[in-house]
Amino acid sequence: MTQGARSSTIRRKVASAAAPAPIGAMTLERAWRLALVHGLSGAAGLAVTLDSLSGRDVEPIDMGALMDTGDLAILLEGPNGFGVALFDVQMMAGLLEAQTMGRILARPAQPRTPTPTDGAMIANPLDRVLTLFETHGQGVAGADLCFGLRYATMLTDGRTVMLALPDEPHLLSEFILVLGAGERRGRLRLILPRALPPKADTTDTGPEWNAQLEHNLMGATATLQAVLIRLQLPIEVITRLSKGDLVPVPATALGHVALSTCTGTVIAQGRLGQKSGMKAILLDGMPEPPPAALPLPEAGE
Repeated sequence: MTQGARSSTIRRKVASAAAPAPIGAMTLERAWRLALVHGLSGAAGLAVTLDSLSGRDVEPIDMGALMDTGDLAILLEGPNGFGVALFDVQMMAGLLEAQTMGRILARPAQPRTPTPTDGAMIANPLDRVLTLFETHGQGVAGADLCFGLRYATMLTDGRTVMLALPDEPHLLSEFILVLGAGERRGRLRLILPRALPPKADTTDTGPEWNAQLEHNLMGATATLQAVLIRLQLPIEVITRLSKGDLVPVPATALGHVALSTCTGTVIAQGRLGQKSGMKAILLDGMPEPPPAALPLPEAGE
């Protein structure tokens, strides 16, 4: 081999070694890693690194025991069914600290009961992660089961987790994440559907089915709340409240009680009274029902 040929061969080998390795095919793990890293950073300012990812099947009877003390449980809803996201104490605290203080505290967070405010602050980062997973998971086998899942509501305990999901095996994915510069680790678990739901029957249900549906709906329980008054107090006053303290309520509030649904919609006004020795609300009136739709005229009329 001549000197020129040998030099050319060496240059080709060096160039080949310096060239970047080809990017591998997208996998579920890589799709979740990208979604978590970019989603939590963009929506909450929380820098995370995926330390480990594991998955296994979980039976409905075992779902209630998955929720530990201090965990924040979020119900996810999508076109393929329901799922649940479980944030452990450190994961929830890290997201809240990043959004409120712009940094992660060095000391670990102490377990506490999550509040609706915690759930509301988690909603946007969680939805951002799920949205990015759809982008990165296109074409990946099994990823489409999670497409369309979004924050629905906060769950209060392990029993509600079990009752919120269909009575069938689910996939439990567990993510261990390094938070911030590595001071703490958090755990996020996702309980996800294992298979696509069967397609709905689009055939005519008939009058008997409609009557049965109406009967079931009209027999359902609706929870109403009687709101005497809503107060706005300084935070320093609220934090000093203790058992036995008196909260001032004007006498006029007794005549302006609002009857509201669980979503806060006021459906009636009334006055506080009593009946048979029990507190009661005398309604001043109910809103008029919407007018019934008029039938369409027959052809030729």
